[in-house]
Amino acid sequence: MSKKSLYIIVLISLAFNISFFGMFAYHRFIIRDFHHRNVPRRPHNLEARDKFREIMEDIKPMQMEFHKIRQDFIMYLSSNDFDEETAFKILDGTLHKQIDMEREIGIRFINLRKEMKNEQAGIFFKNLPGPKNRPFRERINRKIIQNRRKK
Repeated sequence: MSKKSLYIIVLISLAFNISFFGMFAYHRFIIRDFHHRNVPRRPHNLEARDKFREIMEDIKPMQMEFHKIRQDFIMYLSSNDFDEETAFKILDGTLHKQIDMEREIGIRFINLRKEMKNEQAGIFFKNLPGPKNRPFRERINRKIIQNRRKK
């Protein structure tokens, strides 16, 4: 190869490397810094967070039992010896387990709320996982996907 063609290849390679590192730095420092500045900081309420974890650990056996009953219901629906009356009985059992689990979670949240100050409770319960509290990027990605589906 001639010296001129090697020089052009080196320049093109250098341009690609500079653009790669430039985009890396841009995403790493500019975009990330923008998101971190615009997201409000959550005050650390370690005691409430620990109690929430205890509640969820105590509820775990009820969740497992509910998921097992729900799975049994789905398996019964796929079985060959289907009976509508039995299916409704299993469904009722599944619903009762779910209601019991939700009631227990609610009671424990009420007890947790009794121990908190108004300001702490407002911050803590607003930050619980839910549809409105999903991370910023997840909401944006969902909007982008919905807009694409409309087109």
